[in-house]
Amino acid sequence: MRDIVKLEKLIEDGKVVVKLVIPKNDGGVLIDLSPYRVQLNLFTIWKSQTINFLKNNLSPDNHFLKEFTDKVMTNRLNDAEIGVALLEGLIQEVKDENIQNNEKHLLMPIENVINIFDRFESIVLSLQTRRNSKKDSNKQPLLIKEELDLQYLLEALLLVYFDDVNPEESTPSKGGISSKIDFLIIDDKIAIETKYASKSLSNKKLVEELNDDIGKYFEHPNCETLLFFIWDENRHIKNHRRLEKDFTFKKDNKNVQTFIRP
Repeated sequence: MRDIVKLEKLIEDGKVVVKLVIPKNDGGVLIDLSPYRVQLNLFTIWKSQTINFLKNNLSPDNHFLKEFTDKVMTNRLNDAEIGVALLEGLIQEVKDENIQNNEKHLLMPIENVINIFDRFESIVLSLQTRRNSKKDSNKQPLLIKEELDLQYLLEALLLVYFDDVNPEESTPSKGGISSKIDFLIIDDKIAIETKYASKSLSNKKLVEELNDDIGKYFEHPNCETLLFFIWDENRHIKNHRRLEKDFTFKKDNKNVQTFIRP
């Protein structure tokens, strides 16, 4: 997910800032009693980017946000070093899963995708009624009538959380034939495959496709997690929960999860 990547980049940027120190007598003018300062322009940019990141990803009362705001005040070397240390502490908390639940999206990009899956029905329902102007009263609402409709809406929602959503990513060729993954989030190595349940795609055919997809898509070097999103608005699939359970597992450091909605 892009947030954990951004956090890592802010740490690296902070380490660069720390290395670019200037002596306390800059041009013969005494700055203060602190031995060193870092370059002001780079520090200011880094500090601003970091505070924006923390505010966007942490709750207002989070101690990392408070500590950074309170202690990283000026371009003194000590302030910059404290800032880097706080970010390193934050990323360790995230990796240790000690971060609060409302902030776990820093660690779990998969949770963002699942949130989209869980809210997909309410979004679809809201788009079924379209407000039209008097000049143009014939605009059609967005209806999910086939798999392409499903993919069209899902891609737009994924872009809320991720910058690097690649549609129709090709898998490595076997025997001169390659397959296409519906969506691949490269930074987080998440592949998403959609299915639109219908009379021609009910349980037996669906199970065959899922097994086939698992075998093909895990050949992709950037696929560590495969998420199946199956839209079954007309209830063609029997026993949703059983199918989800059967196709949710881990094997050889690969992760498969299946979600049938609504």
